Formats: sequence, structure tokens, C-alpha cells
Amino acid sequence: MEKVVRQIDHIRSILFERMTYLAEKVENGYRLTSSYVYKLMTGANQPFALFMANEKQKEKKE
Repeated sequence: MEKVVRQIDHIRSILFERMTYLAEKVENGYRLTSSYVYKLMTGANQPFALFMANEKQKEKKE
């Protein structure tokens, strides 16, 4: 029984690592895509991520 529990824990840890890796890949892809679309729509040279960071800084100052 203990062996089965260890194997299940091992599988859970592997799944967690893989899902974390995939989530990071999806987030990076989303950032790139949103920056590209933002640039197409606005014609701005500044990436969307920098625009959002600047907006957050402005909000903090206010």
C-alpha cells in the first residue's frame, strides 16, 4: 500500500511540474500575442506589457 501511495505522490509531483511549465508557456504566448495585437491596433512601438506597467505606475502615484 505504501508503494502505491509513493507512486501516486510521484505522479502528482510530475504532473504539477509539467502543468506549471505549460502554464508558463501559455502565459508567455499570451503576452507575445497581446503585445502584437496591441501594436497592430494602436501603431505604437511600445509593447503592451510596458504600456500596462506604465499605467500601474501612474495609478500608484495618484
